[in-house]
Amino acid sequence: MQYRLSTIFLVFFFAAATLALFGSWGIWIAIVLGAAALAFNRSKTTMDGMIRVTYIVLIGIVCPGLLKPAISGSPEAARRARCANNMKLIGFALLDYENARSQFPTITINDKSGKPLYSWLVKILPGLERRDIYDRLKKDESWDGPHNAKILRELKIWIFDCPSAFGKPDDFSSYLAIVGPGTIWRKEGPVSLNDLRDPAVTVMAVECAESDMHWAEPYTLTAEEALERMKTGKGMRISTAHPSVVNVLFADGHVEPLRADMPISLWRKLLMGEIKSIGELESWEEDPNDPSPVNMSVYKSPPKTGEWAYLLSILVWLISLALIFYRAWDSRKIAKAETRIEADAGLNEP
Repeated sequence: MQYRLSTIFLVFFFAAATLALFGSWGIWIAIVLGAAALAFNRSKTTMDGMIRVTYIVLIGIVCPGLLKPAISGSPEAARRARCANNMKLIGFALLDYENARSQFPTITINDKSGKPLYSWLVKILPGLERRDIYDRLKKDESWDGPHNAKILRELKIWIFDCPSAFGKPDDFSSYLAIVGPGTIWRKEGPVSLNDLRDPAVTVMAVECAESDMHWAEPYTLTAEEALERMKTGKGMRISTAHPSVVNVLFADGHVEPLRADMPISLWRKLLMGEIKSIGELESWEEDPNDPSPVNMSVYKSPPKTGEWAYLLSILVWLISLALIFYRAWDSRKIAKAETRIEADAGLNEP
């Protein structure tokens, strides 16, 4: 293949189109088809080139199947894992705060008159390696004050956003703290790890896929209010953007994926501190006295490209693929013609 500027541009265009159409798998597809085009270009005959292309494409199809168990699951599984990782980072920051001050932060930070200024998430920004934001905020001004609002508009924090919560503003938190005896947040004030009966079953935060509040905005939600909202399905409540599980962060730093259709009676026991082990939440039977089951999942499929735009992108990709192989065939033909001319010139020399 002659590596002219137009050829290099075509290769980059094909790679970009493949990546845009197939996502992360586009890298592998572009490599396989690029190798096939190169093999076709280097073949001695057209039939030999077609055989080489067939072998390479077959290898490209088989290898991902062999590697699939080791490299990835579904896109939603990856998003759920990222969501759990976000919560773990929040948990580590809370534990770091407790270790430095011998107590967890209060759920809201108030001024001297008791007016809430901002949420607990602001206090753990240094533990999330976002001291740059923390230091720029005025601690005696509310989160939506003129100075702080400007800072918060300029800077985004991806850790507070569940990757499966499509359509939600990026600066709305997907993670919710609840005040109750089964959590680290108490009406009587801040607590320490030593005050907890068992950190492994004490809640730090839960998912809130339908949050309508900025992550820095102060709020107070009690366990009783959370349970009532689970029944009605209204207001900021425990909910998940994943199909079947709710990620819950516990005070020992681990994240547990609880079933989205877990009975409200078990949620009550968890938030009221009546759970002795996680095993009680993993195996349960329907309680006839429980209110009608409420599925906490508000899962929505990822937004899809419009049908015509998608068909157009496929057409563009097919055209670029055809041009890649045409260029491989054409440059091979030119190279053979040049070889014959050189051979004939050599024979005609005296």
